[in-house]
Amino acid sequence: MALAKWYKIDFHTHTPESKCFPDKKVTPKEWLKSAKESGINAVVVSDHNSVGWISKIEEVKSEFEDENFKVFYGIELCVSSDFTHFLIIFDDKMSVTEIEDAVVSNLGLLRKDWADTTINVCNEHDLSKCRLLEKTLTKDAKISTYFNFGSNKPYVIKASRKGKQIVTDVEDNNGSVENPPEFKIDFYGQKEIFNLIDEDDNNLTISGTQESTSSTVVGFENIEISSFPYNHKITVTSAGGIDRIYTLTIERKKSSNADLKGIKVSEGTLTPAFDKDTTSYTVNVSSTTEKIDIQAILNKGQTVAGDGTINLNYGENNISLVVTAEAGTTKTYNIKVIRNENTLATLDNIKVTNGTLTPSFKSEVTDYIAYVGQDATNILITPILSDARARLSISLNDQAYENISSIEVTDLENSNIVKIKVTGTDSDTVYTVTIMKQSDEKITSNNYGHNISDGMIKTVKYNTSVDELKDQLDNDNSKLKIYLSDGTTEYTNDKVATGMIVKLIENDIVLDQKIIVVLGDTDGNGDINAIDALKVVNHIIGTDSLIGPYMVAADTTKDMEINAIDALKIVNHIIGNIILD
Repeated sequence: MALAKWYKIDFHTHTPESKCFPDKKVTPKEWLKSAKESGINAVVVSDHNSVGWISKIEEVKSEFEDENFKVFYGIELCVSSDFTHFLIIFDDKMSVTEIEDAVVSNLGLLRKDWADTTINVCNEHDLSKCRLLEKTLTKDAKISTYFNFGSNKPYVIKASRKGKQIVTDVEDNNGSVENPPEFKIDFYGQKEIFNLIDEDDNNLTISGTQESTSSTVVGFENIEISSFPYNHKITVTSAGGIDRIYTLTIERKKSSNADLKGIKVSEGTLTPAFDKDTTSYTVNVSSTTEKIDIQAILNKGQTVAGDGTINLNYGENNISLVVTAEAGTTKTYNIKVIRNENTLATLDNIKVTNGTLTPSFKSEVTDYIAYVGQDATNILITPILSDARARLSISLNDQAYENISSIEVTDLENSNIVKIKVTGTDSDTVYTVTIMKQSDEKITSNNYGHNISDGMIKTVKYNTSVDELKDQLDNDNSKLKIYLSDGTTEYTNDKVATGMIVKLIENDIVLDQKIIVVLGDTDGNGDINAIDALKVVNHIIGTDSLIGPYMVAADTTKDMEINAIDALKIVNHIIGNIILD
């Protein structure tokens, strides 16, 4: 069965607010720290005839409250000359202001009398006979409040109550305002709510007319609002010390502006140039443009539908941007994106498998040589179209063109000429690739003993420099060049990395080439670190795949398998336990 849970709570505590409290120098933090360290689960702040220290506790209590310690507010009231006291605990949902208002208005304990134990709330033990103050304005009462919504918009709000009916009138310098700012005056709750008209109005001047010249007012002042809603208090204190607090909640009126600030497109040009009042535009893009990014530049509080990345069909593509203002009004901007339907007669690339294309591919260059090694048995030529709608045909050694996407050449004893014809809307373009065998000289390392196989040098050590690698090969160093993995950018810096290419070149002709493998360098940056180990792990679990020289670099155990032991060896190399070799 469930057992009762006991809590230790001190319902009756005083602070320096009470005259009987001995040490007036104690701070709110020190007071709360002492209460919490005493081992109780909750404490009630209950000073003699005062709630004056509650606001100070409220400012810092969040630093001490947790699931094992809570703070509640109360008051110890003097209700009789024979030292009869009542302990009142306030609802924990009441704010500090509501507690203070209740003490002044409902119990008649004026601020100037707080903590004075010679004051009795009433002379009877029956609290129902205690003196209470009327919270509402008396019948036929009036109030005039002056507000400036921006320096050039002064308003006077006049309100009166006939019974429970509230009558309001708003005036400016020209008299009564037919459509004034939205506001609500609630005399019963003593709250006034206003909505600002102008979107960028943050400065207000709050002033008013006192019903009695003997009362004092705090809160008539110039204010600058940084965020909404903004609560502002006006406290009117009568000559007798009775406070009446008016709370003004000032809110930003929702904007009905649905005009965009601008429209940006990733391709083409917006025509005409953007104007918030122009709602129809045209953008022309090339036939190769498959997508376009459209960005709507919004004003404050707006949302938009229809922007983002748009897939394009050939011809006209109609795109609508529907802008919704903060207040709910909408506006639609229409953009017609026209994708050119002319078919381009060009290639985007020529891929060569088991060979090297010279020079590097450029769309406007049409004549190339593809070199193959002396031990090569085939070469594969694969053209890549710039425009997927173009027609591709290939001819070998001036035979008839065939509508094929690639061609494999296996007879490499003699030179072969591959012609690639691209047919577009208005023209044809013919690219020529001459296939030639390289000389008999190959990259070797008989003296040093590198393992050269499968087109790779598989035994290059970590931190090997360009010059050191050249010295480890049998060929004349003047014929050897090292390139980045793209095969076109020569590398002359210090240490080599996995994926780089060693080329044997004579008279500007590539005689042979091999790919470098540095054991453990699985990402091809020349270093061995945690990223390399992670790449091995990702390969094992299937989230990424290592291929070619990078997979060879990952096989640190050289057992033709990639597993956790390979990743562990890289880690051991990083921390200095072993040297990968």
